[in-house]
Amino acid sequence: MTVWLVVLVLVGLAHSAIPDYRWVLIHTFTLGAVTNSIVVWSQHFTESFLDQRLDHAARPPQLRRIALLNLGVVGTLAGQVAAVTAVTHLGAGIVAAALLWHAWALCAQARRRRGAPLLPCVLGYVASALCLTVGAAIGALLASSPEGATHDRLMQAHLILNLGDFLGLAASATLAVLFPALWGRPPRRDAPGAHPWVVLGLHLCGLCAAVPGALLDHPWVLFAGLALYTVGWLLACAPWFRIALSAGPKAATYGSVSVTAALAWLLGCLVWFCVDVLRQGAHAAPPITALLVGFGGQLLVGMMSYLLPVTMRVRSAWGLRETYRAGMLRVTLTNGGLALWLLADYSWLRVAASALAVLGLAAFLPLMVRAVRAQVGGHTQAASLSEIPETPEVPEVQHARGGTGQVALGLSLLALVTALCGGLAGPGGTAPGSGPGSGPETRVSVRAGDMAFEPATVTVPRGHRLVIELRNEDSRAHDLKLTNGARSGRVTPGREATVDAGIITADVPGWCTIAGHHSRGMNFDVLVED
Repeated sequence: MTVWLVVLVLVGLAHSAIPDYRWVLIHTFTLGAVTNSIVVWSQHFTESFLDQRLDHAARPPQLRRIALLNLGVVGTLAGQVAAVTAVTHLGAGIVAAALLWHAWALCAQARRRRGAPLLPCVLGYVASALCLTVGAAIGALLASSPEGATHDRLMQAHLILNLGDFLGLAASATLAVLFPALWGRPPRRDAPGAHPWVVLGLHLCGLCAAVPGALLDHPWVLFAGLALYTVGWLLACAPWFRIALSAGPKAATYGSVSVTAALAWLLGCLVWFCVDVLRQGAHAAPPITALLVGFGGQLLVGMMSYLLPVTMRVRSAWGLRETYRAGMLRVTLTNGGLALWLLADYSWLRVAASALAVLGLAAFLPLMVRAVRAQVGGHTQAASLSEIPETPEVPEVQHARGGTGQVALGLSLLALVTALCGGLAGPGGTAPGSGPGSGPETRVSVRAGDMAFEPATVTVPRGHRLVIELRNEDSRAHDLKLTNGARSGRVTPGREATVDAGIITADVPGWCTIAGHHSRGMNFDVLVED
């Protein structure tokens, strides 16, 4: 997992030289870091939940599964970068095989302890692995699927399976026991969370409805599945949030606050997605950036900041002091930066906000190295990874000191960046190319279809107000955003939207903001003439 996080940082720094770098970044994180983390820790927690410590003879097959998984991840990424579809398909097939093997191994352990109280959590891990197996198969189809309505439906199902069900089911299963420990409470082993069987059943029923709804383009089926899935998460989170509220600010640490914030982002994204499906239909796209950074990134880093020192069981207070260092500042930068990233129209503010948000997460890598050195330095006792401590060590150094000051510092940095960029809309409150006031009106009709705007360029006299009548004649949803802040919102097939671009004083470029459409040439330009 750590190696993939380092690779992710390197890819981000060299993104301009990498073809389709956004796809590579997303899959380096999800397939590389997240999948390895889930496979390793689901095995670890399954043994703990079932009180079934495996002997050393079982470890070599586990290592072979991890090696097979990483071989598939490397093949998938290499095939996509080199534009060799056969290699991408082979890599995706290897990933699917590794996850099937992992699911079968967990099932074998679960069968031996059918009456265990935490059996729903283990079955959640099994369902999570199977979801990625199907998601990998759909991803292979996407690599060779031509652009069109079928491609969009596959993409929708792929995102739901991988972000919602693979990551979501694994997170729900783990946090049922781990969340209390993050807030300084002994992990519960009798009745984790609220109605574990009900939560698991709602998640699986939601999955069984949402994925076919996306594939078959049935918005009401998709909405019903998403609603069931969201209700499952609300039931799971209710007792966890009560634990956080009862623990209070004195128990707040980087791990506990970041994981709680990740769950808040997840619930917000699920509700937003459900509403958007009602408004836009099955073409509505999930908020990928918020899910990846706000939920996936924060959840992974927050949990690892706690688990790595504690499971070593050797001077864990020393390690926690390092992984939680400047915790409230990092949480503020990540969540505040992500909010600015999503809200800003000015491109430079979006760049700065995204850098602060990612910096808050990437700080985990050097701190992790410091934590390992602090724990193993001068100590040779072997670490046991068999179970979560019944009474986790929560020394004073683990909790955030000066938390209020760190939050104030983080908010000040975010406010300074926003002010330097001239606010959310850019310098002067409006982006270049538009001006205040009224003037003669120029009205143009623009058609969206076949991954292009027609016409792709319009010429407007300087000082005229431009009104664009956008009609979507494609089989998938599109939108139009101009750099002066004007935007159409998502326009579903057969619908129209009117965009008031304001008074045109300079050339204004635009594009379709839906994932992948801009990179495929869906650009629009407003040219000014005297």
